[in-house]
Amino acid sequence: MNIKIGCCGFPVVRNDYYRNYNIVEVQWTFYDFVEKKTPEKWRVEAPEGFEFVLKAFQFITHSANLPTYKRVRHIENLNLHKLGNFQPSKEVFNCFETPLEYAEILKTQFIIFQSPASFMPARENIKNMAKFFNNIERKGLILGWEPRGKWSSATDIELKTLAQKIKGKTGYIMFNNTTMLADSQRFAEMVNK
Repeated sequence: MNIKIGCCGFPVVRNDYYRNYNIVEVQWTFYDFVEKKTPEKWRVEAPEGFEFVLKAFQFITHSANLPTYKRVRHIENLNLHKLGNFQPSKEVFNCFETPLEYAEILKTQFIIFQSPASFMPARENIKNMAKFFNNIERKGLILGWEPRGKWSSATDIELKTLAQKIKGKTGYIMFNNTTMLADSQRFAEMVNK
């Protein structure tokens, strides 16, 4: 079985995390552009075989009126009303190019797109997602989607069911909540039983 379990961001010092996990979801790629020296440094300091999952820019998934945009420092050249909600706009498609560069530096295999709770399962949203995912250059990457809000929620029973269903399969399970470290450890125990 090759199920990869990790956390969203480093909940502990990176070197401690590297000793106990072999994968992490990089959070800063969601909030803003960064200098390439940051992913270059992380790739060098991580052990051989350590995997970085990238979270795609919020400019692709989140409307500019959401509070997450308060963390954006490099907003001057962005046409904000054409961003977010997987809009089939040139601006949204262009915002996928930089994560592709980061993915190459970090030797990433997987990019995840997190939609906000306000991104409801409406016909237009589903249509926009389909257009986006059908028209981007994947460059061999695995693309995942993390819905928030009314799309789904998991109970402990569902997690146990998921642990049973993934036996003998390859995949990614990333935890992103206030108890992600403990939850990821508990789920890893379920998977490894």
